Amino acid sequence: MDKEDAFFRSHIQNLIVQANARTAPRFSSFLDERQASMAEEILRHNRCSEQGLFFGGAEDCERVMLGVFPEEIPQDTGCFPIAAIHVRVPGPALTHRDYLGSLMALQIKRETLGDIVLQGDGAILFAAESVAAFICLNLERIGRSSARAETVTDFRLERSGRWEERVGTVSSMRLDCIAALLMNKSRGMAAEAIEAGLVRINGLECLSVSRQVDPEDRITIRGYGRFLLDGGEKRTKKDRILLTVRKQV
Repeated sequence: MDKEDAFFRSHIQNLIVQANARTAPRFSSFLDERQASMAEEILRHNRCSEQGLFFGGAEDCERVMLGVFPEEIPQDTGCFPIAAIHVRVPGPALTHRDYLGSLMALQIKRETLGDIVLQGDGAILFAAESVAAFICLNLERIGRSSARAETVTDFRLERSGRWEERVGTVSSMRLDCIAALLMNKSRGMAAEAIEAGLVRINGLECLSVSRQVDPEDRITIRGYGRFLLDGGEKRTKKDRILLTVRKQV
């Protein structure tokens, strides 16, 4: 375990202790997929999974905060210190990288920023309440285009992400079998990718070719994309496992 991971684990442990000691919910900064998976593992290890709630400002956010709630306090997404900011930009559509680059130029820490969802007239971005006012006051340009930012409470997200779906079969739920299906390569080539550290399950690197994959796991393969699985219960006449694969495009 490197120092950064050790510090992160210690931080999550402290959130759990503080939430129960102060009888008030405690919140992390925004977490990426790998950090969220690590936080889930720590909650399970402490036998307090039911006290943890992940939320990023809206449903289906990739970057989320962890809220740890004392047992006597109901979990509520309204408690999260997250602000939604509508950034309006006239002119041609810009990319996620354009928005993130302009925000980083303001010397804002990445962990204070959640998802950036592109919209027809700009973007909705989620940020920690502590930096929301600063962003609204100082974010005047995205790339070469002028911008106007304001916090909003009533918004509708127009998510542009799409998923391609296909059906395939595997002999078992071993990671090398699953990766071969997702990559459309041989099992040997899939094993090489796993051992090279190119495959992540729920955001965490996995080097074991024999790791058993759960149908609900999220799998990312560098160079091939992000995948979701569905199925696992049905088998073909040749006793192969039937899976539906969805790839984010």
